[in-house]
Amino acid sequence: MQKTVIDPKVVEKTPIPELMELLASNEKGLSGSEVKGRLEQYGYNELAQKDVHPLLKLLGYFWGPIPWMIEVAAILSLVVRHWPDFIIIVVLLVFNAVVGFWPVTRWKHSKSNWPSKPGHSVMGSGRRWMPKKSCPGMSSACASET
Repeated sequence: MQKTVIDPKVVEKTPIPELMELLASNEKGLSGSEVKGRLEQYGYNELAQKDVHPLLKLLGYFWGPIPWMIEVAAILSLVVRHWPDFIIIVVLLVFNAVVGFWPVTRWKHSKSNWPSKPGHSVMGSGRRWMPKKSCPGMSSACASET
């Protein structure tokens, strides 16, 4: 089987029936052997995810032009020994980092994030598959069952 590379801009302008023909597919999806062949050729439809240590993620909220500006203000308050300003600036800087970090961490560890959530599936071999188990040419469909 030859790999088909399609420009995304062409996909946007191509009518669905022509696109299905280009991908050698139809509304019913691919046969089991075709799915197996395409999975061997292309692999699973997933993005590689790089895990970042939570501490590094938290420290990332102290990195950038705006945090640097606030950190400089805290250092200047420390140098001139203006303790109330220093404490307020540091507390707000840490609070901002925690508020940015906490929801992201909660979402990452929740069971309801997208890959495991029912709702979007693809057709192949007459049944629905989760997107990770899909390959090029499978018919996309929204469904509540997996």
